[in-house]
Amino acid sequence: MKTFLAKIQATIKKFRPAKTIFLLRKLNPMIRGWAMYHRMDYSKDTFQYVDHRIWQMVWRWATRRHRNKNKQWVKDRYFKRHQRRDWALFDYDEYGNLVTLIWAAQIPIKRHAMIKGTANPYDSADELYYQRNPNTFLILFLSFFYLTPDSSEKPTLCR
Repeated sequence: MKTFLAKIQATIKKFRPAKTIFLLRKLNPMIRGWAMYHRMDYSKDTFQYVDHRIWQMVWRWATRRHRNKNKQWVKDRYFKRHQRRDWALFDYDEYGNLVTLIWAAQIPIKRHAMIKGTANPYDSADELYYQRNPNTFLILFLSFFYLTPDSSEKPTLCR
């Protein structure tokens, strides 16, 4: 998490003179990618902490751009209320569409589904188990296409 926040901070520092839309276009994929990768590992509290730290960095970026303006002016210029979120960094793209900074806490937490250790994809008795659990589709796919079921030794990849 520290390396991710350091990367965000370096990006914000690099985009100090840039327009807000360019900063948003750079930060949004970074935040979304990190949150999607870690949504099975971290909790919502961790995502909220990351969002808070990113907000602090963006607020510092916005206030440093306009040192002679007061904080209310900076808030009105760079932040707005959007979808029940106050203080959302925003800008409009070239087509007039609203673009906001996404928050990591928006990404739904998805826990890893445990699979029964005794379940066998080749046993007809366990067929109902694999049909009920949609998370086991990938295991069925891999076991059906890549592993040979009749080998008594190590499974070999089909060519």
